[in-house]
Amino acid sequence: MKKGKFSQKYLVLVLMMLSMTTIYILPYLRYTYFTPLQEAMGLMDDATAYGNLTSVYGIMNLICYIPGGIIADKFDAKKLMVFSMVGTGVLGLWLSTWPGYTSLMIIHILFGITTVLTFWSSSVKVVNMLAASDEQGQMFGILEGGRTAINLVITWGCLALFAYLSTKINNAVGMTGVVVVTSVIMIAVGVVLAFLLPKTNSEKTTTSSMKESLAVIGKSFKLPITWCLAAVIFTCSVMMATASYYAPYLQGAFGMTAVAASTFATIRGLGALAASPIAGMISKKQGRSTGVIMMACIGLIILSVLLIIIPENPGFLPIILVIMMLVSFSYFCNRAVYWAMIDEAGTPKYMVGTVTGMASIVGFLPDTFLNTLYGSFMDKMEFAAAYRTIFIFGLVVSCLGLLGGYIGNRVIKKHQLAVKQENKTQAE
Repeated sequence: MKKGKFSQKYLVLVLMMLSMTTIYILPYLRYTYFTPLQEAMGLMDDATAYGNLTSVYGIMNLICYIPGGIIADKFDAKKLMVFSMVGTGVLGLWLSTWPGYTSLMIIHILFGITTVLTFWSSSVKVVNMLAASDEQGQMFGILEGGRTAINLVITWGCLALFAYLSTKINNAVGMTGVVVVTSVIMIAVGVVLAFLLPKTNSEKTTTSSMKESLAVIGKSFKLPITWCLAAVIFTCSVMMATASYYAPYLQGAFGMTAVAASTFATIRGLGALAASPIAGMISKKQGRSTGVIMMACIGLIILSVLLIIIPENPGFLPIILVIMMLVSFSYFCNRAVYWAMIDEAGTPKYMVGTVTGMASIVGFLPDTFLNTLYGSFMDKMEFAAAYRTIFIFGLVVSCLGLLGGYIGNRVIKKHQLAVKQENKTQAE
């Protein structure tokens, strides 16, 4: 590869890291600033209304995944991403005025459009088009590690800003500062994308008509790799959500303090910094991502069994902490490379967005029911039995992920063999 093209590829990758990190900060702001955000919105006395804002955003996400994939395959991803970044930034500036509840609801509905309908599948497609088939795992691995690092920098920066403004003035002003700064960053990234991101639309990368777009849905539905990918994403979604329940388990079963458990959760979350590049490098060396995915799922199965059988005794705390760290490492490895499966299986570029959308709506389905399911376990069972059931559920789902990785591996190996034979024939 020529130096100029190499430099452009990684410049685009850095821009994707920035955009794919910043665009989701505002919709999920409550996860970091739960009470201050509720206060700034004037909803301290209405927790249900506050929760409904996140719920309506989640519903919009599910509605937008498949049409978002169609749009990504129909239009230039560059224009879609610029619109998404600038649009989300403008919505953020509107949010920073803390309007009435109806307006807050409209903003969260529109967040679903700008962060999923016009952005999600388009962003995956841009990264997909950056590298050759045997480089996909490495490229997505670098992307995921970079996103984690950038997210840490932005999160710490915003926390420092919030701490300063809330101390000097009040929490509402602190939240306003965080929202405004984040919004301005998004708009700036959108402007940079408009100048530096190359166009992605061509006859081979986009559909030519709505009829063809609808036909692509049928083709994507029939592709085995769509469902293999969905199974792996589903597994990651479940295991990541399950990990969010580790802190109360460590407190209730092993006697950790709330501060210690929260600190461990933060450290555990840094696993992506190591897992993502490692998974990417192994995928590059093997020529496909499914080897990493299968090993990670086998790891999740073994680790889930250990969580089920190890007694709830403070003496086992060090072992449990290691197991939980390895669980995070395993699902971060999967998350780092699973999008590479699309290209590795030989999926045509004009179908990448639709396959992404279809796999996403199934893969991220746990976001709509898992907390309710786990909550019912906690309400209806004793503490130990509830967590044992949660870990068993994770074990079953990890088996599903392994099956998806195994079938996906066979599909990809078959495609790679066919390409190798075709190249050999052409050479002769």
